[in-house]
Amino acid sequence: MPSKVLHGLVAGAAATLLIGVTGVSAKELIYGAGVPARGEQMTMGMKTYSDDLAKATNGSLKLKIVAGSQIVTLKSALAGLRDGTIDAGFIVPTFTRKELKHVNVIYDTEVFGTDPAAITGAANETILLHCPSCMGDFKANKAVYLGSFGNNDKGLICRKEVKTVADVKGLKIRAVGATTRLMAAMGAVPVVMGPPDATTALERGTIDCVHAVVTWLKNFGYWDVAKYMLETPMGSPRTISDIVFGRRAWDAMSMAEKKAAVGAVPMHLARMVYRYNVEADGRIKERAIKEKHVTFHEGGKDFHDLLDNFRKKERVLIPKLDREKLGVTNAEEIFETFLKTLPKWEKVAKEKKLKYDMNAMAAIYKREIYDKLDLSKL
Repeated sequence: MPSKVLHGLVAGAAATLLIGVTGVSAKELIYGAGVPARGEQMTMGMKTYSDDLAKATNGSLKLKIVAGSQIVTLKSALAGLRDGTIDAGFIVPTFTRKELKHVNVIYDTEVFGTDPAAITGAANETILLHCPSCMGDFKANKAVYLGSFGNNDKGLICRKEVKTVADVKGLKIRAVGATTRLMAAMGAVPVVMGPPDATTALERGTIDCVHAVVTWLKNFGYWDVAKYMLETPMGSPRTISDIVFGRRAWDAMSMAEKKAAVGAVPMHLARMVYRYNVEADGRIKERAIKEKHVTFHEGGKDFHDLLDNFRKKERVLIPKLDREKLGVTNAEEIFETFLKTLPKWEKVAKEKKLKYDMNAMAAIYKREIYDKLDLSKL
């Protein structure tokens, strides 16, 4: 149930924050997100998860989705869970590196693996079943982690066409986490900022490119201010934690409601992989070409060679940096656990073509991860 703080917020600011909502019932939990309300993450992802939750609990548990940074931003969402401003939320670990320091070791593996179905499986198995310190990060912030998804590969969305590594040299590129080092390795100047801020920065010429996935062309309006995209795979995001409940809200749920909340996660993750990645990428790319006149280009061998060398260095550097800068004493263990878990998921994802089959994907997430969870320990 919503916290006392949130009850006051809703009562005093409903007209401003919850447009078109006359009130929030006692059965609704406020879900806050700093991503666009009309983006696929909300319309295809959280809206459907909320519907599944309501159906599974006969309406006793619902989510009122308040996205677009109306209550919390990407940077403040974890704090919102911690202080009870929101009851559930959309968390991107890289924006809270100190608070989620163990989880960020996995986030930093961005250049390892390319299949979003496999990455989603490996990340959730690692966090939920093999990394108590990762779960401890969320617990320390009065949050309950249930799931995260991985994206397709990022490329470069730019104001001018980029075809070679040499073309990247000197460009100011929005990036976060470990991939700031990748941009630097290509001779670019990495600029750390949130995806929404990058739209204005591109328009004004403050930056030249954004390191981004195809769907961000639409979701953040990049296609209105940048007309070129280099599609060479340059890392795929993971641990995008969109199913995270606040501790107070979680503890107020009945066991049946908790089981429903967990039970709806595998299909939600499968939808996010397929609908938000595979399906949406194709649809948005087609619109970008036809309606927004965006030119797509694939980089050549020079990019692939650079990335191969970069991965070799990152395998040594990531745990070292996360131990030294974040104070993660078991960084090597977390890093190696994920890298050992990933091939298993890559194998089954390839054999069964998981990212094109939501039902098969959901079934294996359920069997290999969520059926093994002990809800009493969350």
